[in-house]
Amino acid sequence: MKGLLLSLGLAGLVFAGGESIFNSKGCNACHKPDQDTPMAPSLKTIQGKYGGDVDAMVKYLKGQGSPKVWPEKAAIMNPQLDRLKGLSDSELKALAEYMLGK
Repeated sequence: MKGLLLSLGLAGLVFAGGESIFNSKGCNACHKPDQDTPMAPSLKTIQGKYGGDVDAMVKYLKGQGSPKVWPEKAAIMNPQLDRLKGLSDSELKALAEYMLGK
C-alpha cells in the first residue's frame, strides 16, 4: 500500500501543471503577476520580452539561453535555475507556458 501511495504521489509531481511548478519551486516569491520588484521582473514584463516564445523560455530555464529580461541581473537567477534541473522537458514547457500566459 505504501508503494502505491508513493507511486501516486510521484505521478502527481510528474504531471504537475505550470502554475503548480511555479509555486512549488518558489518562483512566486519574487515574480509577481503584474508588479516588478527590485529583485525580479513581473510575469507581465517577462511575457512582454518573450512575446510568447515558449521554446526560448524553456532554453533559458534549462540554463542554455541568454536572458531576454534584465540581463544585468541574470546572475541572481542562476541559483534559482539550479532548482529546475530535475524537471523534465514537458514540465519545463508547462512552466514556460504558465509564465508566458499560454
